[in-house]
Amino acid sequence: MRDLTDDALPAGTTLDNLVIERVLGQGGFGITYAVWDEALHKRFCLKEFFPQGLAMRQGMSVRASSGAAPATDFKWARDRFFTEARTLAQLKHPNIVDVIRVFEANNTVYMLLRYVEGKTFEHWLKARPEELTQRDLAPIVDGLLSALEAVHSNSTLHLDISPDNIMIEEGTHAPVLLDFGAARVEIKRHSQLLSALIFKHGYSAPEQYTSSAGQYGPWTDIYALGATLYRAVTGRRPDDAPSRQLGERQSSAFAAAAGRFDSRFLAGIDKAMRLKPDERPRSVAGLRALLAPAPKAAGGASRYRASPK
Repeated sequence: MRDLTDDALPAGTTLDNLVIERVLGQGGFGITYAVWDEALHKRFCLKEFFPQGLAMRQGMSVRASSGAAPATDFKWARDRFFTEARTLAQLKHPNIVDVIRVFEANNTVYMLLRYVEGKTFEHWLKARPEELTQRDLAPIVDGLLSALEAVHSNSTLHLDISPDNIMIEEGTHAPVLLDFGAARVEIKRHSQLLSALIFKHGYSAPEQYTSSAGQYGPWTDIYALGATLYRAVTGRRPDDAPSRQLGERQSSAFAAAAGRFDSRFLAGIDKAMRLKPDERPRSVAGLRALLAPAPKAAGGASRYRASPK
Protein backbone atom coordinates (compact mmCIF):
# COMPACT_ATOMS: atom_id res chain seq x y z
CA MET A 1 0.00 0.00 0.00
CA ARG A 2 1.24 3.47 -0.91
CA ASP A 3 2.18 5.67 2.04
CA LEU A 4 0.44 9.07 1.92
CA THR A 5 3.62 10.70 3.24
CA ASP A 6 5.17 9.90 -0.16
CA ASP A 7 3.33 13.03 -1.33
CA ALA A 8 5.07 15.28 1.20
CA LEU A 9 7.98 17.54 0.35
CA PRO A 10 11.21 16.18 1.84
CA ALA A 11 12.93 17.68 4.88
CA GLY A 12 15.40 20.35 3.84
CA THR A 13 13.24 21.70 1.02
CA THR A 14 13.24 25.51 0.98
CA LEU A 15 10.22 27.64 0.09
CA ASP A 16 10.66 31.41 0.30
CA ASN A 17 13.20 31.30 3.18
CA LEU A 18 11.19 28.54 4.92
CA VAL A 19 13.06 25.29 5.44
CA ILE A 20 10.90 22.21 5.90
CA GLU A 21 11.91 20.32 9.06
CA ARG A 22 9.31 17.53 9.19
CA VAL A 23 5.73 16.55 8.43
CA LEU A 24 3.38 17.31 11.33
CA GLY A 25 0.33 15.74 9.76
CA GLN A 26 -1.49 14.92 6.56
CA GLY A 27 -5.22 14.87 5.94
CA GLY A 28 -7.47 14.60 2.96
CA PHE A 29 -7.03 18.25 2.02
CA GLY A 30 -3.43 19.09 2.77
CA ILE A 31 -0.06 18.45 4.35
CA THR A 32 1.19 20.36 7.40
CA TYR A 33 4.90 20.86 8.00
CA ALA A 34 7.07 22.29 10.74
CA VAL A 35 9.29 24.86 9.04
CA TRP A 36 12.16 27.10 10.08
CA ASP A 37 12.18 30.71 8.89
CA GLU A 38 15.82 31.45 8.11
CA ALA A 39 15.26 35.21 8.11
CA LEU A 40 13.41 35.42 11.43
CA HIS A 41 15.10 32.41 13.09
CA LYS A 42 11.72 31.18 14.19
CA ARG A 43 9.63 28.04 13.77
CA PHE A 44 6.22 28.10 12.06
CA CYS A 45 3.64 25.68 10.70
CA LEU A 46 3.18 25.56 6.95
CA LYS A 47 0.01 24.10 5.47
CA GLU A 48 0.18 23.00 1.83
CA PHE A 49 -3.03 22.59 -0.15
CA PHE A 50 -2.93 19.01 -1.46
CA PRO A 51 -6.42 17.48 -1.83
CA GLN A 52 -6.39 13.70 -2.06
CA GLY A 53 -8.17 12.53 -5.19
CA LEU A 54 -7.68 15.84 -6.99
CA ALA A 55 -3.91 16.31 -6.83
CA MET A 56 -0.63 14.56 -7.45
CA ARG A 57 3.00 15.46 -6.85
CA GLN A 58 5.22 16.14 -9.85
CA GLY A 59 8.66 17.00 -8.60
CA MET A 60 8.05 19.80 -6.10
CA SER A 61 4.91 20.98 -7.86
CA VAL A 62 1.33 19.95 -7.16
CA ARG A 63 -0.68 19.07 -10.25
CA ALA A 64 -4.29 18.16 -10.83
CA SER A 65 -4.91 14.46 -11.35
CA SER A 66 -5.42 13.38 -14.96
CA GLY A 67 -8.62 14.48 -16.68
CA ALA A 68 -10.55 17.66 -17.37
CA ALA A 69 -12.86 17.38 -14.33
CA PRO A 70 -10.04 17.03 -11.77
CA ALA A 71 -8.21 19.98 -13.35
CA THR A 72 -11.27 22.22 -13.12
CA ASP A 73 -12.11 21.08 -9.59
CA PHE A 74 -8.51 21.47 -8.43
CA LYS A 75 -8.32 25.08 -9.63
CA TRP A 76 -11.68 25.93 -8.02
CA ALA A 77 -10.67 24.26 -4.73
CA ARG A 78 -7.25 25.95 -4.69
CA ASP A 79 -8.89 29.35 -5.13
CA ARG A 80 -11.35 28.59 -2.32
CA PHE A 81 -8.52 27.53 0.02
CA PHE A 82 -6.67 30.78 -0.77
CA THR A 83 -9.78 32.86 -0.08
CA GLU A 84 -10.39 31.17 3.28
CA ALA A 85 -6.75 31.62 4.29
CA ARG A 86 -7.04 35.37 3.68
CA THR A 87 -10.26 35.47 5.70
CA LEU A 88 -8.67 33.61 8.60
CA ALA A 89 -5.72 35.99 8.54
CA GLN A 90 -8.15 38.72 9.65
CA LEU A 91 -8.97 36.82 12.85
CA LYS A 92 -6.64 38.10 15.55
CA HIS A 93 -7.49 36.41 18.82
CA PRO A 94 -5.30 34.78 21.51
CA ASN A 95 -7.30 31.55 21.29
CA ILE A 96 -7.21 31.22 17.49
CA VAL A 97 -4.04 30.17 15.70
CA ASP A 98 -2.54 33.13 13.81
CA VAL A 99 -2.34 33.01 10.02
CA ILE A 100 0.87 34.89 9.29
CA ARG A 101 0.54 34.97 5.53
CA VAL A 102 -0.64 33.04 2.51
CA PHE A 103 1.29 32.61 -0.74
CA GLU A 104 1.30 30.65 -3.98
CA ALA A 105 4.14 28.38 -5.07
CA ASN A 106 4.56 25.00 -6.77
CA ASN A 107 1.15 25.46 -8.45
CA THR A 108 -0.61 25.34 -5.09
CA VAL A 109 -1.30 27.51 -2.03
CA TYR A 110 0.56 27.63 1.28
CA MET A 111 -0.69 29.03 4.59
CA LEU A 112 1.92 30.02 7.17
CA LEU A 113 0.70 29.70 10.76
CA ARG A 114 2.03 30.33 14.22
CA TYR A 115 3.68 27.23 15.66
CA VAL A 116 1.89 26.31 18.89
CA GLU A 117 3.97 24.37 21.41
CA GLY A 118 1.84 22.06 23.52
CA LYS A 119 -0.56 19.14 23.31
CA THR A 120 -3.85 18.65 21.58
CA PHE A 121 -6.81 18.80 23.93
CA GLU A 122 -7.33 15.07 23.35
CA HIS A 123 -3.74 14.30 24.34
CA TRP A 124 -3.96 16.69 27.29
CA LEU A 125 -7.06 14.90 28.59
CA LYS A 126 -5.46 11.47 28.22
CA ALA A 127 -2.20 12.55 29.84
CA ARG A 128 -3.74 14.02 32.98
CA PRO A 129 -2.66 12.08 36.09
CA GLU A 130 -5.65 13.27 38.12
CA GLU A 131 -9.38 13.55 37.52
CA LEU A 132 -10.54 16.60 35.61
CA THR A 133 -12.41 19.22 37.66
CA GLN A 134 -14.65 22.17 36.93
CA ARG A 135 -11.85 24.51 37.95
CA ASP A 136 -9.45 22.82 35.49
CA LEU A 137 -11.91 23.06 32.64
CA ALA A 138 -13.25 26.59 33.24
CA PRO A 139 -10.40 28.59 31.60
CA ILE A 140 -10.40 26.25 28.60
CA VAL A 141 -14.15 26.67 28.13
CA ASP A 142 -13.78 30.43 28.57
CA GLY A 143 -11.09 30.63 25.87
CA LEU A 144 -12.99 28.44 23.40
CA LEU A 145 -16.23 30.40 23.82
CA SER A 146 -14.36 33.65 23.25
CA ALA A 147 -12.58 32.25 20.16
CA LEU A 148 -15.77 30.88 18.65
CA GLU A 149 -17.59 34.14 19.26
CA ALA A 150 -14.84 35.96 17.35
CA VAL A 151 -15.14 33.49 14.47
CA HIS A 152 -18.91 33.90 14.20
CA SER A 153 -18.75 37.68 14.50
CA ASN A 154 -16.61 37.59 11.34
CA SER A 155 -19.43 35.78 9.47
CA THR A 156 -17.30 32.61 9.44
CA LEU A 157 -17.91 29.08 10.67
CA HIS A 158 -15.27 26.65 11.90
CA LEU A 159 -17.05 23.35 11.06
CA ASP A 160 -14.32 21.07 12.43
CA ILE A 161 -14.15 21.62 16.20
CA SER A 162 -12.93 18.55 18.07
CA PRO A 163 -10.39 17.72 20.80
CA ASP A 164 -7.79 17.04 18.07
CA ASN A 165 -8.21 20.51 16.60
CA ILE A 166 -7.59 22.35 19.86
CA MET A 167 -4.10 22.83 21.26
CA ILE A 168 -3.41 23.42 24.94
CA GLU A 169 -0.45 25.76 24.78
CA GLU A 170 2.61 24.91 26.80
CA GLY A 171 3.27 27.39 29.62
CA THR A 172 0.02 29.36 29.40
CA HIS A 173 -2.28 26.28 29.23
CA ALA A 174 -4.53 28.40 27.00
CA PRO A 175 -6.65 26.65 24.37
CA VAL A 176 -5.88 27.50 20.74
CA LEU A 177 -8.38 26.67 18.02
CA LEU A 178 -6.83 25.14 14.89
CA ASP A 179 -7.68 23.77 11.46
CA PHE A 180 -10.84 25.44 10.20
CA GLY A 181 -12.98 23.19 8.03
CA ALA A 182 -15.37 25.52 6.20
CA ALA A 183 -13.41 25.52 2.94
CA ARG A 184 -13.07 21.73 3.05
CA VAL A 185 -16.83 21.35 3.31
CA GLU A 186 -17.38 23.58 0.27
CA ILE A 187 -14.67 21.80 -1.71
CA LYS A 188 -16.02 18.35 -0.93
CA ARG A 189 -19.54 19.35 -1.93
CA HIS A 190 -18.23 20.89 -5.14
CA SER A 191 -16.20 17.87 -6.24
CA GLN A 192 -17.35 14.26 -6.17
CA LEU A 193 -13.79 13.22 -7.05
CA LEU A 194 -12.34 14.18 -3.69
CA SER A 195 -11.65 11.12 -1.54
CA ALA A 196 -11.42 12.88 1.84
CA LEU A 197 -14.08 12.60 4.52
CA ILE A 198 -15.49 15.85 5.87
CA PHE A 199 -17.14 14.37 8.97
CA LYS A 200 -15.46 14.08 12.36
CA HIS A 201 -16.90 10.99 14.02
CA GLY A 202 -18.69 11.95 17.21
CA TYR A 203 -18.21 15.68 16.73
CA SER A 204 -19.92 16.65 13.47
CA ALA A 205 -23.47 17.97 13.80
CA PRO A 206 -26.32 16.05 12.10
CA GLU A 207 -26.76 18.73 9.42
CA GLN A 208 -23.17 18.17 8.28
CA TYR A 209 -24.21 14.72 7.04
CA THR A 210 -26.82 16.23 4.69
CA SER A 211 -26.41 17.76 1.24
CA SER A 212 -27.83 21.14 2.29
CA ALA A 213 -25.24 23.61 3.58
CA GLY A 214 -28.14 26.03 4.04
CA GLN A 215 -28.82 24.35 7.39
CA TYR A 216 -25.39 25.33 8.73
CA GLY A 217 -25.02 28.15 11.20
CA PRO A 218 -23.41 29.01 14.56
CA TRP A 219 -25.47 26.16 16.04
CA THR A 220 -23.42 23.72 13.91
CA ASP A 221 -20.20 24.77 15.68
CA ILE A 222 -22.07 24.83 18.99
CA TYR A 223 -22.91 21.13 18.54
CA ALA A 224 -19.22 20.33 17.96
CA LEU A 225 -18.08 22.37 20.96
CA GLY A 226 -20.71 20.66 23.10
CA ALA A 227 -19.48 17.27 21.86
CA THR A 228 -15.89 18.27 22.68
CA LEU A 229 -16.90 19.20 26.23
CA TYR A 230 -18.88 15.96 26.47
CA ARG A 231 -15.65 14.08 25.70
CA ALA A 232 -13.88 16.07 28.43
CA VAL A 233 -16.40 15.48 31.22
CA THR A 234 -17.38 11.86 30.43
CA GLY A 235 -14.04 10.51 29.25
CA ARG A 236 -15.53 9.07 26.05
CA ARG A 237 -16.15 10.21 22.50
CA PRO A 238 -19.80 10.99 21.78
CA ASP A 239 -21.79 8.70 19.53
CA ASP A 240 -22.04 9.75 15.90
CA ALA A 241 -25.03 11.97 15.12
CA PRO A 242 -26.54 9.56 12.53
CA SER A 243 -26.49 6.73 15.08
CA ARG A 244 -28.23 8.95 17.59
CA GLN A 245 -30.82 9.90 14.98
CA LEU A 246 -31.52 6.21 14.41
CA GLY A 247 -32.35 5.78 18.09
CA GLU A 248 -29.02 4.82 19.66
CA ARG A 249 -29.20 6.09 23.23
CA GLN A 250 -26.24 8.13 24.40
CA SER A 251 -25.81 8.75 28.11
CA SER A 252 -26.32 12.43 28.82
CA ALA A 253 -23.46 14.49 30.21
CA PHE A 254 -25.82 15.32 33.07
CA ALA A 255 -26.10 11.63 34.00
CA ALA A 256 -22.57 10.52 33.16
CA ALA A 257 -20.69 13.25 35.05
CA ALA A 258 -23.15 14.15 37.82
CA GLY A 259 -21.45 15.08 41.08
CA ARG A 260 -18.13 15.94 39.45
CA PHE A 261 -19.26 19.03 37.53
CA ASP A 262 -21.84 21.73 38.03
CA SER A 263 -25.31 20.51 37.05
CA ARG A 264 -26.07 23.64 34.98
CA PHE A 265 -22.83 23.22 33.07
CA LEU A 266 -23.65 19.57 32.25
CA ALA A 267 -27.19 20.43 31.20
CA GLY A 268 -25.75 23.13 28.92
CA ILE A 269 -23.53 20.55 27.20
CA ASP A 270 -26.55 18.32 26.59
CA LYS A 271 -28.51 21.27 25.20
CA ALA A 272 -25.65 22.10 22.80
CA MET A 273 -25.76 18.52 21.49
CA ARG A 274 -29.46 18.41 20.67
CA LEU A 275 -29.98 16.70 17.32
CA LYS A 276 -32.37 19.33 15.97
CA PRO A 277 -30.57 22.59 15.16
CA ASP A 278 -33.44 24.75 16.38
CA GLU A 279 -33.24 23.12 19.83
CA ARG A 280 -29.63 24.21 20.35
CA PRO A 281 -28.44 27.66 21.43
CA ARG A 282 -28.46 29.93 18.40
CA SER A 283 -25.36 31.84 19.40
CA VAL A 284 -22.23 31.59 21.53
CA ALA A 285 -23.78 34.11 23.92
CA GLY A 286 -26.70 31.72 24.40
CA LEU A 287 -24.35 28.79 25.01
CA ARG A 288 -22.26 30.82 27.46
CA ALA A 289 -25.34 31.56 29.53
CA LEU A 290 -26.26 27.87 29.67
CA LEU A 291 -22.76 26.71 30.60
CA ALA A 292 -22.23 29.27 33.35
CA PRO A 293 -21.92 27.37 36.66
CA ALA A 294 -23.97 28.50 39.61
CA PRO A 295 -21.90 30.98 41.71
CA LYS A 296 -21.57 28.52 44.59
CA ALA A 297 -20.25 25.74 42.37
CA ALA A 298 -17.77 28.10 40.78
CA GLY A 299 -16.26 28.89 44.18
CA GLY A 300 -16.97 32.60 43.81
CA ALA A 301 -15.35 32.76 40.38
CA SER A 302 -16.95 34.83 37.65
CA ARG A 303 -19.19 33.28 35.03
CA TYR A 304 -17.78 32.59 31.59
CA ARG A 305 -16.85 35.98 30.19
CA ALA A 306 -17.95 37.50 26.94
CA SER A 307 -15.31 38.33 24.34
CA PRO A 308 -13.76 41.75 24.81
CA LYS A 309 -15.28 44.24 22.42
